[in-house]
Amino acid sequence: MEGRGNDDRKCCTMIWIIENFRYSCQESHDSLSSPIFDFESLENTKWYLYLFPREHFLEIENVINIFVCRDVEGAKLINLDIEIVLSSMNGTIYKEECFKDVCFDKDYYQHVSANIERRKILHLNENVFLRNDSLMVQCRLWRTDDATLKGEQIIARTVVEIERRSFYLGYKLSDFKSNF
Repeated sequence: MEGRGNDDRKCCTMIWIIENFRYSCQESHDSLSSPIFDFESLENTKWYLYLFPREHFLEIENVINIFVCRDVEGAKLINLDIEIVLSSMNGTIYKEECFKDVCFDKDYYQHVSANIERRKILHLNENVFLRNDSLMVQCRLWRTDDATLKGEQIIARTVVEIERRSFYLGYKLSDFKSNF
């Protein structure tokens, strides 16, 4: 598994689009969770993505941390190659992490994760990655055994709600006197 586009094997793909990303989870340790992705060709296992928009990782503050997790449904053990890609809506790739031959056991909480510095997306590359304030996380899963896998793709969207407040001052401009 050499990375995006270099693997001709059929895979299961989770695409998670997060709209209004800039407003997501203002506190550290708050997270967003994707809907559950249910893949028939991965022995009916269920998968989900967690995104922590403001984590602290090692000595780096404000890291976006993405986790790929398996639910307890489906086969006891499943071995996969995994690719996590963080990109803009137009497909420009910012971060790509690949994991080879990861064994997921339904009886244990397991995950793989990718870490990205938040400031690089929100400030340095804002026009590229958050053009419409939307972030796309793509995760591809390949079986490592010889089982037949039909290619499946599931797209989910999360919209972060924005609370807007307005202030209205009920005075007319003519009520103010000029001291000039």
